[in-house]
Amino acid sequence: MATTSEAIKSQLTATGLWLPLRFEAVSGLLRRVVLASGVTCTFTDKVMQALLETGHLRADLEDLDLGEGCMSMEYAALLANLLCCETSSTNLKACVCRLIIADEDIGQNGQATVLADGLMQLLWGGAPFLVTYACAALVNLCQGHEVVRSHLIHDDIIPLCKHNIRTYDNDLVLYSLMVLVQLTKRSNHRASVEKYGLLEFCTGLLHSLHAQAETRWRVLAELCNIMGQLFADEASREAAAAPGSQVFDFLMTLMEASVSQGVSPLPDWSIKLQSKVLLALRSVCQVSASRREQVCDHASKPLPKLMQALKNQANLEHADWMNQAVLLCSSLSTTREHLVDLKEAGWEQAYPVMSTCQTAAERDLLRERMMVISNAIAALAGQSK
Repeated sequence: MATTSEAIKSQLTATGLWLPLRFEAVSGLLRRVVLASGVTCTFTDKVMQALLETGHLRADLEDLDLGEGCMSMEYAALLANLLCCETSSTNLKACVCRLIIADEDIGQNGQATVLADGLMQLLWGGAPFLVTYACAALVNLCQGHEVVRSHLIHDDIIPLCKHNIRTYDNDLVLYSLMVLVQLTKRSNHRASVEKYGLLEFCTGLLHSLHAQAETRWRVLAELCNIMGQLFADEASREAAAAPGSQVFDFLMTLMEASVSQGVSPLPDWSIKLQSKVLLALRSVCQVSASRREQVCDHASKPLPKLMQALKNQANLEHADWMNQAVLLCSSLSTTREHLVDLKEAGWEQAYPVMSTCQTAAERDLLRERMMVISNAIAALAGQSK
């Protein structure tokens, strides 16, 4: 008599649910998943969900050759097929997405790509609720699997993300932007997505949202993160810094909104948004002397407010924010005029606090940058004698 495990495997084989996905073109960007030829796929939805959530199926389909605890290719194919199967309910598909997000050992033998194919099918035709879940799962896959990023770009995910962002469903917009953050980290990927006009798209979105810092800060933080990564490439930096570009003005509006609260320490939302604004802003300043001058002379007085924030130990616990603030100051410290601006803004009062904080103690390069700025400011006094 067959064991329960063998019976389950036999039934899965009969339904075709653990066979590899195939796709056929329909029209334009639309694709349709093709399950095993001639198979009528029927199962009890709630039972399937219970088998998944208890980990029973994952354990039964484990391939010990891949290592104990590692997701097998059969299990990955099962999850991908369930995402595409018409029999699967919305709850079951959401369950599959949650399992992918939570799985800590997906493996490096193609499992992530198989899962990505299934998730892409939700992006093509799922309801906003499921598309949001799929984007969250894709973010998780991209973080640990470089091959998934290349695979998604090749499968034209960028137009899908842009479409989802235009829906203005806040959660869907947020997770679609998080996917784009993953796809713009490396220079080769940025070169691949250039044809989609991503910088122009992000600039337009920033135009629409820059006045909503406090209510849309999560979306704006991801958007500025994408733009900061795009600005790692010289052509994008120069386009954003050009006299006719409004990117700088939008970033300064966000900077003002995130430092002008009069609260010490800065609120959590302000710190997280400002760290990404600083990333984008200092990239623009690196290639434009006029933009550096505008930062120093801006009517909102961003430098004195930034120095005031840098004197607060609680703020300095946020390593990314502190690092981006110092990088902006470093980009401004290349001329005597701007060193004077930093001095007058309060660098000398902030430096003793910054140099003794835990964040600086753990980062040699950060301490070195701060010391270079301080030494340059100190040298001003000797030059004036």
